[in-house]
Amino acid sequence: MPIKVGASTSIATRIPIIFHIAIVIVIAMFVSTLPRAASFHLSVPVRARNIFSKSVHAVMLSSQVSSMNEGAGTGAKVGARAEDGKSGTATVNFETSDGVQLITVQKGEILRTAMLKRGLSPHNGKSRLINCRGLGTCGTCAVEITPTGSASTSTNSSNEENVVLPVDRNTRERLRLNFPPHGSPDQSPHLRLACQVQIQDTDVNVKKRCGFWGQDSSEDDLLAESYDAQLYFGELEFVLD
Repeated sequence: MPIKVGASTSIATRIPIIFHIAIVIVIAMFVSTLPRAASFHLSVPVRARNIFSKSVHAVMLSSQVSSMNEGAGTGAKVGARAEDGKSGTATVNFETSDGVQLITVQKGEILRTAMLKRGLSPHNGKSRLINCRGLGTCGTCAVEITPTGSASTSTNSSNEENVVLPVDRNTRERLRLNFPPHGSPDQSPHLRLACQVQIQDTDVNVKKRCGFWGQDSSEDDLLAESYDAQLYFGELEFVLD
């Protein structure tokens, strides 16, 4: 669920986010050591889904209350702009080492949700299972976003083209994308979290880099392979976006 918080965000608000990031990284490091044979081609038991569903709904209530409070200021303005942008469609050109796949989305849709609903994953490999489900804390849905026709090596941020909202990284993006394994000196200025941005431009390029978190950006042509969406928990996979 995308948020935009001003510089007045308290330390108390940031600590839970950082703690969540650390937990996800520890779990991901453990999962990455498992044999490739155990690649999580599993079916989640119905009972587990029900338990997860109840937990998610509880988190949703808390998250919605928090978002409503934050929305009283700048966040409310961003939300209004997002509503205005929902008219019409946009084309997302998703580029991986397997080529370019085109999907048509509604303007205003969260990028991660739009991709999952259309069978594409913004996550690499095992991170399709081990991720924060749209809370913006794991960093595994990091992608490079640029307007169609612009060079990805440009020093100008894609935000200046207003291809997505919010136009600048929000608090969760700034925290996560500056936390290892993200935050390298050669990090692309176009890197955003797919769960935190809404598509606004009519034609957008999205690139996915290699690595569990999609963090490998040392080579311009180093793209990840394409992965199909895996909805282990059905629509609960993107309910928090």
